[in-house]
Amino acid sequence: MSGIGDIIAVAQLGYKFAEALKGYIDEVGTAEESIKALVVEVEQASHRVKELSELIDGDTNTGFLTPVGLDGCHNLASEFKKTILSLKSVLVKTSDAPEDTGTAAFEFIDLSQWQKFRWPFIRKALAVPRARLGELKIELQLLMVTASAHKLSKMPPTREVEKQREDARAKLKRLSQNASCASSGGFAGRQFVNVSVY
Repeated sequence: MSGIGDIIAVAQLGYKFAEALKGYIDEVGTAEESIKALVVEVEQASHRVKELSELIDGDTNTGFLTPVGLDGCHNLASEFKKTILSLKSVLVKTSDAPEDTGTAAFEFIDLSQWQKFRWPFIRKALAVPRARLGELKIELQLLMVTASAHKLSKMPPTREVEKQREDARAKLKRLSQNASCASSGGFAGRQFVNVSVY
């Protein structure tokens, strides 16, 4: 299906950025805990975006996603890319970095940004894209749990399947509440799918 390669490339961008931050942490030995946490957040979101490409690829057989859902998946990947580039623009020497958005190597990270006296300003500049990254993680998780619940709804009812369905319903409820709290726009996960998962 078209667009899968683009989504995989977006996931790779996130992984490369996380690797660049890890390189910084390895180089300086001590790093702000919030940077270490940012590495984890970027890696987790990148993994979810990669799963998104697998979901779209598998949809050719299941028809699980609606046309709106497919567009939504591509929009989520696009938003993730924008967010990573926003984070990168704060931390990377823009005059030296190549135009290629996939390049976020450690050598281009502006180490002067990490000096103690500058860190409060950098933290503030990172706040908005980092908050958006958190929202996207919730939205991506919600879509993946919805997909899992849909798959379970097609399986013969056994005790184990029923338990997994209950778990999926609980996760969907929790993630839906988190998405409502995290974003005024919210994430209407069910508009992405062709059937109810309940």
